[in-house]
Amino acid sequence: MNAPGSVTGDAVADFFAAGGRHRLWCPALTFYTEDGSLDEEAFARHLDRLAPHVGGILVPGSTGEGWQMSERESLDVLRLALQAAPARGIRVLVGLLRPSAGEIASLARAAADLAGAGSDILGFTLAAPLAAEPMDEAALEAAFRPVLETGRSVFLYQLPQVTGSTIPASLLERLSERFPNVAGLKDSSGEDALALGGAPERLVLLRGAEGDVVPWSLEGGGPYRGFLLSSANVFPAELHAVLADLEAGRLEEATALSGRVAAAVGDAFALVAMLPFGNPFTNANKALLHARFGERGAARLHGGRSLPSDVLAVAQQILHRHGFAGA
Repeated sequence: MNAPGSVTGDAVADFFAAGGRHRLWCPALTFYTEDGSLDEEAFARHLDRLAPHVGGILVPGSTGEGWQMSERESLDVLRLALQAAPARGIRVLVGLLRPSAGEIASLARAAADLAGAGSDILGFTLAAPLAAEPMDEAALEAAFRPVLETGRSVFLYQLPQVTGSTIPASLLERLSERFPNVAGLKDSSGEDALALGGAPERLVLLRGAEGDVVPWSLEGGGPYRGFLLSSANVFPAELHAVLADLEAGRLEEATALSGRVAAAVGDAFALVAMLPFGNPFTNANKALLHARFGERGAARLHGGRSLPSDVLAVAQQILHRHGFAGA
């Protein structure tokens, strides 16, 4: 039985099948003022840049520093998104990124209460709890079950490099059979094992790993219907154009543009690899966003740190090197 106001799995599939910007989603960055509070104006400007090109946002995701947030902070970001996104035609996925199964369930309940019956919530994105040792199938199922039993649409989130655990194909198949509200899978592992042979056909598959979009798209012979990419924070128009070219059969144009974006993003990740704080998805995209759009607050991170000025300067050089205009 579906929860009040929930979106069914079929409706989720129809949304992505609509094509165009509906296939591109963004794990939105979080912006902070100098005193550490949420920068609502910067977030609104960011959504204005995203709106013509993405179907929705994930908040808070890994790129939005969701793993670093408390439950209260996660709900504050979600509240801001629900206030700002729908008016811009942007749907919302709720990131349930918490260290323990109990905290995941708690955030799911609180987020559902906050969202109410609003149809602008597409569903939850559900990652494994953090674990020093990989969790077995039984433990993963026990952690996921309280959220799945809410009836709200769920995208399972494959992120072993952060969580320490991998969702196996057998568990994905069992959960998708038992819970029709399992709508899809977001895979940011970079291994793509489930999409390449272990995922039930009815699920919407979203790729979260960075790199060339073309070979992983349906049009390029890949398994993914959509993409939920951190780089959509910085290159929404370009990634939207790549998908439009693919849908129109312009494979050469799509390949060229996707390659440029992937090269710039790869250079940015290499740039921030030496930073001893933050996470690379956040740091790389905040540096590029600061350089490209002059969003000065983008340099601020959760917890009060800021990206170094030399990193921001090199990010500007990266954009120019790959032919992208900066601010």
